[in-house]
Amino acid sequence: MHRHQKGNVPSPEELVARVTDLFSDACYEEIREIMVEQAKLLEAQHTEGILAFTKWAQSFERILVRKPGKRFHVDAWFASGVAADLGTVVPLSRTLIPFYLGEWAYFLPPQPRLKGNGSRLIYGISFPGSDVLNDVHLLQYPWLYHEATHHLLDRVDPQDFEPVRMALATVLRKERGRTPSSSPEVRSIVTDRLNRYERFWSPDIAIDNWTIEIVADVISLWTCGPAFLGAFRDEMENAGNRPFEAHETHPPFSLRAALLIEVGEVLGWDEYLRSLRHVVRQWKHERPEASAHNDYAAMTGGDLPTVVLKTALTLCRNLQLPRCTMESIEGLRQWIAIPQSADSAFQLIVGSWLKEHDQPDTFASWETSSLELLQRELTR
Repeated sequence: MHRHQKGNVPSPEELVARVTDLFSDACYEEIREIMVEQAKLLEAQHTEGILAFTKWAQSFERILVRKPGKRFHVDAWFASGVAADLGTVVPLSRTLIPFYLGEWAYFLPPQPRLKGNGSRLIYGISFPGSDVLNDVHLLQYPWLYHEATHHLLDRVDPQDFEPVRMALATVLRKERGRTPSSSPEVRSIVTDRLNRYERFWSPDIAIDNWTIEIVADVISLWTCGPAFLGAFRDEMENAGNRPFEAHETHPPFSLRAALLIEVGEVLGWDEYLRSLRHVVRQWKHERPEASAHNDYAAMTGGDLPTVVLKTALTLCRNLQLPRCTMESIEGLRQWIAIPQSADSAFQLIVGSWLKEHDQPDTFASWETSSLELLQRELTR
């Protein structure tokens, strides 16, 4: 029988049992070993540490897929493959866990208080839908590259973003050096706008911001080519009546689309940009007042977005990220002819786009067969 301390503080042995149960599935083996080792290191008299570890376990139990279904193993395979693609120079974590929180997102799950340097051990990718294979829609999966890129950018040298910082500082210095208005109301509006501009564009890789989102878009286009353009277009069309709306963590879809068009032309995807151009033109035609609004123009204009694009392309080259090319696409045409084993996440994600693009009538059955085949291979 384990001894309890005052206030029903669990013993280290009880924590080991709890963590072992929490990560009981074979797919969590690496995390389980790390966490069990950490739980064993906790001494019973260190009540604060034990309670913190217990609180972490309780938080994690609420979001973790305890009994992974068929989809979980498929998504874990996709996440691992995409991480391998993006980790050519900067290795990415092997503990990139699928969660099902309703939308695409990269996030840091609750982290336990660990001995040592306290480095993060667990990273999460939230997938839309739930842990059932029928909720996998492969045409959306280029977004997995976008979300995994957030993990990559969490690990690159902050100096890689120095061109953006310098350009941002120049804009702010110039605007703040202008002769202030005699109207307190106008001064307040200008000050607020500049402060928001700084928050939106500051390339602080510890938080979400416009620079990081745009870089993630560019890297996704670099690695997935027209497959990401298709996924982005679908998401754009879901933006409804708010394509020019600015949020602190995400740039307006109108700006992101315009920048993707610019980069897509550079990367040679001009023929696949037509539908994106059409949607952008339609937005501007239907909402001319929104696209010309002073606040929107102030937040999105100038040379800074171009500097961000150049920084993103430099990162792609310096990190030696695999580039999707027309040759890559042509190499997939024979593979998509019939459902067969996929050698990589890239092959199945971009191959799905190509199958739907070339043979839309047979895509649904091909997707179902390909996913069932993958799931059987992963669990046999």
